[in-house]
Amino acid sequence: MKSWRTHPRGWALPTVMAVLGLTALSALSLTRGLWLHASLLRSDGDEWRARLAAEALLRDAEQDLQASTNLNSQDTRHSTPGTDPTPLRPFIPQKTSSLALLQTVLAPGLCMEGICAPLALEQATATQWLQRFNTGARYGQFTRNGAIWDSRINPVLADRSAYWLEAFASADATQTMLLWRITALAQATPQSSPIVLQAWWQAATDAPSGGRRLSWHEVLP
Repeated sequence: MKSWRTHPRGWALPTVMAVLGLTALSALSLTRGLWLHASLLRSDGDEWRARLAAEALLRDAEQDLQASTNLNSQDTRHSTPGTDPTPLRPFIPQKTSSLALLQTVLAPGLCMEGICAPLALEQATATQWLQRFNTGARYGQFTRNGAIWDSRINPVLADRSAYWLEAFASADATQTMLLWRITALAQATPQSSPIVLQAWWQAATDAPSGGRRLSWHEVLP
């Protein structure tokens, strides 16, 4: 008696399709992982460049302030003008006695060319400083010509960076030298978060041209 055997039919194509689907999903997962890894590397690179630029800005701003301690300085930014006529452009005063004159040039709460004379200390966020970008001073704008070379190494310095100098009278009435709060902002790209560093600086009373950084910190977003 002849026996009949049934063979499974129609399973080859679904099996191949399932294998292909799993392969495609694995490839998609791998591609997504590589994309996320590249994005993280790019984000870390942007933050690193912005942080280096902000640190360079702090040093550049300190040089800007130190130039005002030079008694032989002749430019209008680094020398205190006379009261008659009233100066039209901001300047970096050398002593507390000149702060009132600077405040006549700048409206309360406003900055010009990176110089500010606020009536009270303000704790602004990094986002708020970014909104004031057009009122800041640029890297190398009022300091050395060598800054152009640095900005070529780090394009953030040339395109997306600024600093501000805020003048405050010392709480110690015996202190004749102003306290300065330096705010340095750098942003790698328009889409990235800005890096904002702040430092307190004061001219040295025992040196004809110089000063010291008292402290520094990073401003939160």
